[in-house]
Amino acid sequence: MGQPSTIKTVARDALIIFLALKVSDALALTVLNAGGIASEPAHLLRARIALVASKILFGIVGFCVSGYLSPRRRWVHLVRVTACVWLLDLALQLPAANITGHGFLIRAWVFQGVYLLVAMGTGGAISFAWRRDPGDTSVRTDSSPSSTRTPRVGTPTGSAVNWAKVAAVLSSNLFLLGSCTAITWVSLPVMKHIGGNYMARGEAPSPEMMVIASIPDPAGAGRSKLEAVTLRGLLKFQSTQPDHTFVIPEGSGHYDRNGTSITYRATALSASEIRVETDARYDDPFGSDVVGSYDATEREVRPIYTNRTIGLFAAFFGLAGASVLGLIGSILKRRNRLPAAKVINTG
Repeated sequence: MGQPSTIKTVARDALIIFLALKVSDALALTVLNAGGIASEPAHLLRARIALVASKILFGIVGFCVSGYLSPRRRWVHLVRVTACVWLLDLALQLPAANITGHGFLIRAWVFQGVYLLVAMGTGGAISFAWRRDPGDTSVRTDSSPSSTRTPRVGTPTGSAVNWAKVAAVLSSNLFLLGSCTAITWVSLPVMKHIGGNYMARGEAPSPEMMVIASIPDPAGAGRSKLEAVTLRGLLKFQSTQPDHTFVIPEGSGHYDRNGTSITYRATALSASEIRVETDARYDDPFGSDVVGSYDATEREVRPIYTNRTIGLFAAFFGLAGASVLGLIGSILKRRNRLPAAKVINTG
């Protein structure tokens, strides 16, 4: 019949999953180091994606086993295990962490929680294919028609029907897909403004931040055109384009550069100084995006803020949010069944 959710079973599963996640990190780093990927700055994004994928995969296996061993009140048990793993990770990181005050530790811990929620929702759902929760089967007798629902004691019939409809919607596969997609799209613009590096705090700007410059247009005398260049290639650009200027016309626009889609907005600070905000979306499978803000004069660029994000992470937020909503629907379904079961048993 499986084990109930107790302090002992929660602690056992939390420890097993925590160790499995540490093993996944060690294996992923070993493979990356063997291939020389982890030490190459150009492959840093791939290394991070590999670590995240490995962590989620091992987490799914761990939560699937946990759900199989404790089928009674499964989602409640898995939520408790998730919270314990998350807090255990924080408790072990805090003493050894070099807290710089820039918020990196907090952001990494928050993302760790997102990975755990995704793994918990996926692994818990898979575990139902092997062993169902005994409470998932509604209790009926021969004298109780299958189409009759007993309203909750002390609750108006209309309210009970409404909660049943809410539960049915939240736990449906169509709503799972729709909510996952909606949360993912909402998360994409929000992620660009979470965290990031501020130059006023002494942090280094992202070398992938785009800078917009104006250079002479060889197609026509006296004409100019805009050119986008990364902060990393700024010195080379200045040497090859001696007639450039970083003071561009005020307003917003769009620019494509080697498969990278760039949008910008320029605001004049004075006759000889301008503030520019850029958003560069790279054409890669991970949806990399770099936003930045800088002040510029004719020959000088002063970065203010940069933030590099990976659009793929928005899918993790979507999966986590959809899993939580599905979990709420499952809980509401179960609560709607309990009063009917009690009435039948006492009858």
